[in-house]
Amino acid sequence: MTAVPNTPRPQRLPGGYTTDPPFGPMSEIGVPNPFFYQSDYNDFTGYLDTGEWTITSLSSGGVAAAAGDGGVVVFTTAATLNDTEVMQRPFANMTLPQGTLLGKKLAFITRIRMSDVTLSDVIVGLCNAGTTPFAGVTDGIYFEKVAGAKTLNLVSVIGSTATTLAINTAAYSLVNATNIDLGFTITRKGDILAYAGSQLVGWIPQSGTGALNAGNYPALPVVGPVGRITAPTLTTANLALTAAIKAGAAAAKTLTLDFIGAFKER
Repeated sequence: MTAVPNTPRPQRLPGGYTTDPPFGPMSEIGVPNPFFYQSDYNDFTGYLDTGEWTITSLSSGGVAAAAGDGGVVVFTTAATLNDTEVMQRPFANMTLPQGTLLGKKLAFITRIRMSDVTLSDVIVGLCNAGTTPFAGVTDGIYFEKVAGAKTLNLVSVIGSTATTLAINTAAYSLVNATNIDLGFTITRKGDILAYAGSQLVGWIPQSGTGALNAGNYPALPVVGPVGRITAPTLTTANLALTAAIKAGAAAAKTLTLDFIGAFKER
C-alpha cells in the first residue's frame, strides 16, 4: 500500500493537557491521568520479558523476540500437525464492562501476520486464564482464524456458550507474511464492533483517504467497523491478553505479533 503521510505540523500545548475534571486531584497536572483507563498493552520494542507472559509450547517450538520494524515477537510451532504455541498474561487482570461498570467502553487491538494463512489456527484477544485455548475458550472475546480457511471470526463466549460473528471477507484479505490489524470495541450500549484492516493504527487523514478497511457494515463502502455482535451477554470472568497459533499441517508455522493491547474506562 502507499504510505499515508503524517500530519504536517504537531499541535502545541505548552501547558499540557489533562483528562481530569476541574475538581479532580490531577486537574492542574499537564499530563493525562494514567489511571483514567485500565490499560494492558505491549509493543514489544524491547526484549520479550517472559516474567510478564506465560508461554506454553506443546512441543519443540517457541516464542521469542525478533528483529522487525516496531518490535515483534515470533511464535514458531514444531513441524507437527496440531502443535501449538500460546502466550498469555500470567494473571487474568481485566473484566468486561457490566454490572456497576455497565456503559463503560472497552477496546482491544493487535497487529499480526501469519506465515501460512490457510493451514494455521490463530486466536488473539481476551480469554480466560489457561494454557490451552484451542481446547476451548470458556470465557472471553477474541478473534479466531480456523485452519483450512482464510477467514476470520469474532467470538464472544460465556460459560463455553459462544456467539460467533463471521467477518465478511469483503472487508479484509489474509495474505501470507502480510500484516493485518484486528480490533474490537464494546460500546456504551454493550454491542461489540469488529474492525479488520491493514492500517487501523497511525495517522489517517480526516477524509479517510488511504483507509483499507472499507467493509460491509452497514453497507459498502465504510471506513470503520466491519461487523457487529448486538448486545450479547458478556462473561463476568477475569480475562487475560492471549495470542496463540496451532499448526494445521505437519510443517512449522509462524505467527508474528507486533503489538497487542486492551483498554477499558474505569
